[in-house]
Amino acid sequence: MSCNSDEVDGYGNDPRDPSCICICLADRMLSHQSFAEIQRDCHLVGGNGTEIPWVNETACNCAGTDSPFPDPAAARSPMRYIGRSPIFTPYVGVPMRPGGPHPGAAPSGHNFHFPKDGACGEGEALGTGGCTWRRLPRARMLYGADLVAAGWDLAFVADTPSDVSHTNANKESFARALRALDAKALPDPCGGLA
Repeated sequence: MSCNSDEVDGYGNDPRDPSCICICLADRMLSHQSFAEIQRDCHLVGGNGTEIPWVNETACNCAGTDSPFPDPAAARSPMRYIGRSPIFTPYVGVPMRPGGPHPGAAPSGHNFHFPKDGACGEGEALGTGGCTWRRLPRARMLYGADLVAAGWDLAFVADTPSDVSHTNANKESFARALRALDAKALPDPCGGLA
């Protein structure tokens, strides 16, 4: 799904109470879905021509349906279960076409969605009331200053199919910032990090 993004704003999203739609065209292209997958759900050619309000992007439906909104009653509804889609470099500043080609593409992680309808309450065990995911009772927080201290470059430098050095350098800065945070965390008596 695509959650709490510009595309969802067109359907009345509220960042204080985030909502989701089935994966939007931009996120499908970032995850390098095939043209056939995108065409099936997004009506790029010969479809109904609907567009998402606000961003004027081609609207996409949930797989096998005629709606951009997931069915909360489905057996494995994305409204209750965590989901993910792959992302690739080059990522920033490279024009994308549905289905590719994607010259120079390299796997670079995943976008995740954590739907509020499946969230367990603080301190609740998985499965309580049908919940499917929960936050751990402790969290690690990185601030922008932590990233800059680890070498993050704030300049915008567009990727190209043959040069993603700026993005890769910032990914390394992020990893350094996480390692620095790990070094500050106190050992947990149960063996994890505090």
